Amino acid sequence: MSRSYILCVDDEKSVLSSLKHELSRNLDKKCRFEVAESGEEGLKILGDILKAGYDVPLVISDQLMPGMKGDQFLIQVNQLDERIRKIMLTGQADATAVGNALNHANLFRFISKPWNPDDLKLTVEKALSSYYLEQSLDRKVQTLTLINRYAELLAGNLDLHNWLHTLTTNLLQNLDITHCLVQLFPESKPGEKLVFHTYQNGNSSPVLYELDAESLAARYPLSVLAHVREACELVYEPNLLNSDWSEDPVLEQHQIRTVCCLPLKANNRLQGILYLDSRLRAKSINEDQLELLEAVSRQASLALESIFLYHSLEQKVAQRTEDIREDHSRMSESIEVGSRLQTSVLPKIDDLRSVFPNSFIIYRPRDVLSGDFFWFGQSQGLYFIVSSDCTGHGVPGALLSIIGINLLNQIIKVQGLTQPAAILEELDRQFSASVTRTDSGAIKKEGMDLSLCAIDTQNRRFTYAGARQPMIYVENDQALTLKPTKRSINSDTQIPFEEVEVNYQPASSIYLFSDGLVDQFDSKNSKKFTIKRLEELLVLASKQSMLLREGTIRNRLDVWRGQTPQTDDQLLIGIQLD
Repeated sequence: MSRSYILCVDDEKSVLSSLKHELSRNLDKKCRFEVAESGEEGLKILGDILKAGYDVPLVISDQLMPGMKGDQFLIQVNQLDERIRKIMLTGQADATAVGNALNHANLFRFISKPWNPDDLKLTVEKALSSYYLEQSLDRKVQTLTLINRYAELLAGNLDLHNWLHTLTTNLLQNLDITHCLVQLFPESKPGEKLVFHTYQNGNSSPVLYELDAESLAARYPLSVLAHVREACELVYEPNLLNSDWSEDPVLEQHQIRTVCCLPLKANNRLQGILYLDSRLRAKSINEDQLELLEAVSRQASLALESIFLYHSLEQKVAQRTEDIREDHSRMSESIEVGSRLQTSVLPKIDDLRSVFPNSFIIYRPRDVLSGDFFWFGQSQGLYFIVSSDCTGHGVPGALLSIIGINLLNQIIKVQGLTQPAAILEELDRQFSASVTRTDSGAIKKEGMDLSLCAIDTQNRRFTYAGARQPMIYVENDQALTLKPTKRSINSDTQIPFEEVEVNYQPASSIYLFSDGLVDQFDSKNSKKFTIKRLEELLVLASKQSMLLREGTIRNRLDVWRGQTPQTDDQLLIGIQLD
């Protein structure tokens, strides 16, 4: 944790002295203290601390001070850094001042003078705890976002050199390291070792080189590489001067101070080694970055397995999907982090509107996390829209939605399938291989219903296929519900998926939705909304602009539900086909 400061502001020196003494006695030297006798002085001190790169988790301020009042001071503190926790400590603040601080300064707590020492201690501890928890969650979200980015970059690379360049270049750009080495052990050529390295060289872009055995021994610590290969375990030394490896001649010769070396392992087979170091600087890889590297090594291992076993693409997808699911389960320490992660992988409405300006998405999870998801992508001149409802909601449904999104990316963008029925068949096969069997051998029936529409804007035609999820097409004040195949993804039913092709007219609209919307009960008669009511609503709203249409639909759904609890995740995608 970096050095942290608590800033106390009061125009009475005796109060500042007493406050500093009280806090320093209880906080066990976790934070340093700065004091100021006015709001103006406090802002200058705060600015200097933040400019120097230090944390300020807490500011405590009196209200009645000459010049700038406490509430105005705290408002300006909030403008400098809204993460700072702010406490107003005064005996004469009126309700207006407190309300102003609550509304505009994000006030954490108001404490009256003279304060109760126990109350003050507990309040400060809670403020600091919430500040550091928020920092931890932010770091976790950043790590998860990078992991998703690496997974997407590595998944589509089936060429060895492209894969190596993508991996090493991105690691060098995102971490404070100077050298990156990948040593590979291809199963198809026992005894052959492929070694590649790249390094930072000023402002120039990293270049990938292939090394022979002699060059490898001269540049890199063979003792570390041999240990990782034999023990198949991580070697992480943030400061080699204080480690058992410090006597390695290569480490000493090149002044290597930080080393991180990870095994690349998939399906119980060591496929390679990923080595990174920093020369001349210790502790250049911190604990958060180590967590990122461990996750990236798992993603890299799966991609490498695909390269070594090119003919076994099905095994690669199933294993990678399972590993991604396990990674997300382990790293989602709270529902809040999980929600941020799920939001980060869903398409943005701006992406959809960049192609279909007159469109909207109504997305209403029942809980913080959702089992419904939507997907949008382009491949081979077609635009693909997907609405899906996974088994369950909350955490289980959200995890299944991430698997579904990854599989759709793989099937449509990587494998290049374009026919909706064929896409659903492939999705069923890969999804079943991913989730139907646990480690103990027990069968689990997790699945999803979805509708998929492939739009050919050039020829004004779309093709629809559904797995127990219909789609509504509105044209000339008439609504047509396209029926799905009565088969879910990962079910025992083997009915072939069917598709419907429609030549659409300008200004017509399509709507994809989950059953949580039409199955919602009303607040009076416990009746479901039903597809028929949805058809009537969409026809009624079809004469409005898309912006007004979305508002009309949202309002009708809200009035229908009233005070009745939402029974399931809800999703509705509307697109006007111009």
